[in-house]
Amino acid sequence: MLGIAIALIGLSGTIGGAVASVAARVASTVDPDAAGTTRAPVTFVTEERTYRIINVASRLGDRGSAATYRCEVTRADGTTVSIDGSTQAVAVDVGKTETVGAFDAVAGTTVVDCRTDGGLEGEFVVKADSPWARYGTILLVAGSVVLIAGAGCILLGVFTRTPPRTS
Repeated sequence: MLGIAIALIGLSGTIGGAVASVAARVASTVDPDAAGTTRAPVTFVTEERTYRIINVASRLGDRGSAATYRCEVTRADGTTVSIDGSTQAVAVDVGKTETVGAFDAVAGTTVVDCRTDGGLEGEFVVKADSPWARYGTILLVAGSVVLIAGAGCILLGVFTRTPPRTS
């Protein structure tokens, strides 16, 4: 019985985390801080925080994945950051969006210039990191771990159960 309760808690966490992650990703495409195409750089005002560049495949059709993106970010202090979409430690692919990469901005005017391999046209958005996306991912992973622990408890109970004695 305990295993079932643990598994249900884990399942709830997994579903809640997935919903939070999807909602945060959808919100980033609906209300981005900046939006552009791979044909021209986009300029916008940033705060001192982390921003994500997200490939939005649905707007122009499937014109390549985030792995084909190469972006150059010029921060307000004049420093530059190069982002290669094919070398992310963790990439998130939700619906028709894929993360290209992230950068830490300084307050002020920032320019993001993205191109794709082969010169394909693509659309991207830039959005400040959402705590909901982070919490959703943590909840998704934690829920999955608890779900697996619950399944383990169920299996342990099934295989170690002693049959009832009959007299």
